[in-house]
Amino acid sequence: MKIPVVVVDDQEVDRYLIRRRLARTDDFELLDELPSGDRFLQQYFMADRSGRDGPATLLVLMDINMPGLDGFQTIDAAQKLISDGQGPDNLVVLIFTSSDSAQDRERAEEFPLVKGYISKPVDNEGISRIREIYLSIS
Repeated sequence: MKIPVVVVDDQEVDRYLIRRRLARTDDFELLDELPSGDRFLQQYFMADRSGRDGPATLLVLMDINMPGLDGFQTIDAAQKLISDGQGPDNLVVLIFTSSDSAQDRERAEEFPLVKGYISKPVDNEGISRIREIYLSIS
């Protein structure tokens, strides 16, 4: 089984780089690339998804710094929607960012959906870490 991945990042270059890196392995299936947290919530929580079977557990690589809702605001909104019974409840979120801030890492740990913190750009070690985190949870 391939790991289903959604990338949420406003930077096209970063989406391109992670897409290429994920494609180099047979372990991942990139389902979606979204340029904002707003689009992620719209597509995965607000849209009518009836009749569509989702993957067992969806891996979301979430950037922090984006226009509109930032990554933390998006995760907070997703958690609230899941608590209200809306949208998929089978998400694993990894923070996917160029920020090395200890404050960002600490804040990420406050969210139950967030299971890890991956720094950009992602190298082979980062891809292995993404795989390991996902497999340890799903």
